[in-house]
Amino acid sequence: MTDIFISYSRNDQECGSKLAAVLGAQGYRVWWDISGLLAGHDFQRTISAVLDEAHCVIVVWSENSVTSRWVRAEAIRGDERGVLVPLRVDGAIIPLPFNILHTEDLRDWEGDEGNTGFQKLLSAVAQYTEPSLLKEAKRKAAKICLDECATCLETDYPTKLAVQPSVRLKFVYPSSPALIIENDSPALARDIKWAVVLWNRDLPDRDDPLPIPVSTFDWLKPHQEGGAQGLFGGALVLPLVNNGDRLVGTATVDCPECDRRRNYIVSITYGEGGWFAEVPTPGLVLPRNFTKATREQYFAIIESLAPVENRRNIDYPY
Repeated sequence: MTDIFISYSRNDQECGSKLAAVLGAQGYRVWWDISGLLAGHDFQRTISAVLDEAHCVIVVWSENSVTSRWVRAEAIRGDERGVLVPLRVDGAIIPLPFNILHTEDLRDWEGDEGNTGFQKLLSAVAQYTEPSLLKEAKRKAAKICLDECATCLETDYPTKLAVQPSVRLKFVYPSSPALIIENDSPALARDIKWAVVLWNRDLPDRDDPLPIPVSTFDWLKPHQEGGAQGLFGGALVLPLVNNGDRLVGTATVDCPECDRRRNYIVSITYGEGGWFAEVPTPGLVLPRNFTKATREQYFAIIESLAPVENRRNIDYPY
């Protein structure tokens, strides 16, 4: 599995090489086309496959890359998946819609790991993935721990305990909601997948939900929670919401070893707040006849699944 995919212009190969080398030295598995493409490879298929599996996509904006269709396409895919980390290496004008995203400034970076911009880049990457070498070291240490002490609880591999993990969602930050994944069990939860499907009721001509990508979380230790996962910061989502817009829909979270999938109803007034509620339904399916004429009826139905007494206000996490 690739930790980081680097999207850049071939004319900036020296910069791409330097970035790949320094990130690799941090323990990340880095893919960039110079080292990742071998003779005989179908480059389009290979790039597409790695781009879809990478935990994080770094796009290097420069005078060369802003005119590259390949770089733009890779950046769009990274943003759709919610794993894009943009940086700039010169004064190029970043193209729409990516110019609305915070972009790390590495214009003065010479490969120094202590550079302020590079440290900020590492912090941004850490939101999406941990260095593979560090993960492997933890797993080896956990295995040793289990071999030596079957009751050890400080381990990432509680496989000898017959307990299934259980993960939940909570929504935080009223003005621009994000979600937090909670593991409320004594077992490690791995390969957690969450999805949020929201429609903007104040965009009546848009039949599709907001393009919030389905996302994954590598793992959560017992009785811990992950960092806040933004929902509306993507370049494809942000232009579709304004303060006061009414958003309604559903959310789910699950993992392969979890006791069950959890489903939620979510209602948000963007910029003001909202509520969410876990519901015991086995699945929340969009009806086949979902049209402009029936959408309000559908929204009323899903909201009715969440009794008022079960609704939790979207609040600050502290």
